[in-house]
Amino acid sequence: MSEKCELDVLGISYVGPHCVETDIYQIEVQVQPTPGAPWGHIVLRFRPAEATFLAHMMQSNPPHARTDEHLLAQVAAHDT
Repeated sequence: MSEKCELDVLGISYVGPHCVETDIYQIEVQVQPTPGAPWGHIVLRFRPAEATFLAHMMQSNPPHARTDEHLLAQVAAHDT
C-alpha cells in the first residue's frame, strides 16, 4: 500500500490541454513545499477519460461553499 502525501495548493497556474501531447489534459498547481519535497509546482496529467471523470465529479460533488479570500484574490488577478 502506498502512502498519501497531502499538499496545500497555493495557486493554479494552468488548466487545459498539454502543450505538446494534445490528447492529454493538464492542471499545473503551485503547492506549499513540505519537508523532503524539493519542488513548488506539480503538474497533473490526465488522459481524456480521467479528465472527463474529474470534471463530472467536481460538478457532482462540489465542496461546501464558503467565502475564500485566497480564491477571490486569484480570480481578481485574472481581471475576470
